Amino acid sequence: MLKTRHNPPAATPSGAREDPRLRVAFKVIIVLATIAVALALGLFWRWRGPGAVPAANFKPAPIENLIQQKFPYIDFTTIYPGLSPTEIDRLQRDCLGMRYAYAPLVEFAPLPVAGKFLNILPAGYRLGRTAAPWPPAQGELVVFVFGGSTAMGFGVPDGQTVVSALEDELGRQYPGRIVRCYNFGRGYYFSSQERALFESLLVQGLVPHVALFLDGLNDFAYFDGVPQLAPDLFRFTAPDQSWPERAEPSSDAEREQVVNRVVERYARNVRLIEAAAKVYGVSAVFVGQPVPFLDFPGTLKVYPFQSTYREHRLCAWGYDRFKAAGQTGRFGARFLWCGDAFAATEGLMYADSIHYSPAGSVALAKCIADRIVEARLLP
Repeated sequence: MLKTRHNPPAATPSGAREDPRLRVAFKVIIVLATIAVALALGLFWRWRGPGAVPAANFKPAPIENLIQQKFPYIDFTTIYPGLSPTEIDRLQRDCLGMRYAYAPLVEFAPLPVAGKFLNILPAGYRLGRTAAPWPPAQGELVVFVFGGSTAMGFGVPDGQTVVSALEDELGRQYPGRIVRCYNFGRGYYFSSQERALFESLLVQGLVPHVALFLDGLNDFAYFDGVPQLAPDLFRFTAPDQSWPERAEPSSDAEREQVVNRVVERYARNVRLIEAAAKVYGVSAVFVGQPVPFLDFPGTLKVYPFQSTYREHRLCAWGYDRFKAAGQTGRFGARFLWCGDAFAATEGLMYADSIHYSPAGSVALAKCIADRIVEARLLP
């Protein structure tokens, strides 16, 4: 019969024998302690919520300045009075470096950013000239503004967006009231995503007095109703499948059909938004925005950008149909046409080929505020 050999316990530095069972127990304790710490940290951050993450952790992604590469002949200091070339470069890079991530219901949302010129808060809106309470305070006139990158204020500092300027204009129109305009404009958004965002805020119990939608440009860019990041999300969930390319209409007859669908989709979104707003006692306002393709001088003096983005060719072709639909009541009685806000301008209203400059933000905000008051659309 074979004898089983038992290895003696290893000697410790002091000469004592170490029990292997203690070594196993020690390892088990280390593993359990590590798991416990990880779970505790996870629960801690979940309890704190996304709004409690230190803002200093959020920085725009470093990126090259594609704006100045696209327009090397532009003297941007004429567009941004008071900013140095270095500051302008930083502002443009920060805007270009914004990142978007998946978000429930709306498909994607901007990641929070904290910087000198650009601040996106964890609640999902851009900072204005002053910090506003969140959730909004009782007793103040609360306005949620929705739109694409033109509403968000791509290319201008926090305090020089259309929404910041609108807060000032409405404050002058309604003296004695504290007006708070929350900037929910987001890059690439069009009316369908804005509707979803508005509804998701209502479901959370975040109900403004006024919901203002600044639209036109991106409804043409996304004429097929497919949001910007849908193909990427599709490939992530179905990597073995292909996503069909967006096919632009090639003839005037095709363009006419597509423009009619864009107009009808916008009209339906308006009706759906109005229905939800009525249930919650919100005053909904819809604004047709300025674009450089219509009701705009377009001379080199006021518009030195000699190229436009490819995705806006359909808008250049059919925006007059959008205007006509709004002015003939297709979008309801709460639609305001401000596409002519720059019609008589002698200044630089654009910071690039489509986004508004600081001066453009002020001019458009004044147009919106004046026409809101004329139409008596505020509570």
